[in-house]
Amino acid sequence: MKTSEATLNEAEIIDYLHKVMDNRFANFILKEMMEVKKLEKSLGVYAGVLKPRGIKERLHAKIVGEALEKGAEKFGVSPETIKSHLKDPYMRKGFAVILRSIAEYGITKPQRLVAPFMVVWDFTKQ
Repeated sequence: MKTSEATLNEAEIIDYLHKVMDNRFANFILKEMMEVKKLEKSLGVYAGVLKPRGIKERLHAKIVGEALEKGAEKFGVSPETIKSHLKDPYMRKGFAVILRSIAEYGITKPQRLVAPFMVVWDFTKQ
């Protein structure tokens, strides 16, 4: 991850996310992809690991990808880094849950999620 000259503090990050998520168009697109699975699919298409089934999926992937790239630029992260992380299905699921949660509930402390962020399996008790 490339460090930007002016590192952002927590308040600046939250303020930036508020600005992005208050954008009516971005919010509309995220709410259009009501299900986490649809957003997850768009992230996979953006990363180049899944094929779009139609023009709508291709368009959603392009919009989501451009929004991610714009946000990543603010934090000094390259689009290639994002795409490489999104090739992992677990990362796509995590990104989808976080993005969908922000679209649904806004930014909250603690962040309210539409689905569990991570499920921990305990294999020690058998």
